[in-house]
Amino acid sequence: MDSRFVLRLSNVVSGYSDLPVLWGIDLDVTENETLVVLGANGAGKSTMIKTIIGELPLKEGSIELLGEDVGKYKIHQRIGMGLAYMSELGVFPTLSIHENLMLGAYGLKRSDVRHRLEEVYSLFSELKGRKGDLASSLSGGQRKLLGIGKALMSNPKVLVMDEPSSGLSPLYVKEVIASLSTLTGTGRAMVIAEQNVSFLQLSNRVCVIEGGRVSFEGSTTEFENQEVLHKAFFGIEG
Repeated sequence: MDSRFVLRLSNVVSGYSDLPVLWGIDLDVTENETLVVLGANGAGKSTMIKTIIGELPLKEGSIELLGEDVGKYKIHQRIGMGLAYMSELGVFPTLSIHENLMLGAYGLKRSDVRHRLEEVYSLFSELKGRKGDLASSLSGGQRKLLGIGKALMSNPKVLVMDEPSSGLSPLYVKEVIASLSTLTGTGRAMVIAEQNVSFLQLSNRVCVIEGGRVSFEGSTTEFENQEVLHKAFFGIEG
């Protein structure tokens, strides 16, 4: 495997029970890259994310993380290698801000935990003064920021996110995008599964999934120059 690739999916077939949802997905993600995976509801975005983290089993193909085949690895093993995951919900509402972050630090040494907390609270300063507050007391946008912070506690090499805009108003979407923009170029790769094309401003590359298959993969500029895709996602002629 090329050392530049921190994540590689090769001919991945996956789904639920005996029902495949993904059909032969090929995808490479390089170090320091932000890949936005676009698709409508039911296209297979969440299935792909859950397969990457190990929540769903591979039916065919392979997944390589940092050069190692992790197709049969459990979720905690993949996390231990440098993978982090933020779901649509992202946080546990009945736990405090601090407790949520500590869950993200599971398995780290005490000295490392202290350092990670300092970095996350520095990144999301509005959470620092509310460490003991329940996550349920936060606004929707703040919960998403906490979810990102929880995922960052493990200092991942690859951060995968499923619909970070889910349930948010346009104002909070802008806030989440602004926070994620501070993470670009910091050495870690990000894979963001989304319907909201606003996240393209973060991306180096775009992958479009339709019917469980990759219908387009290329740079953001190339995507915006594709008339059919541009019309489908932006609602206007290219």
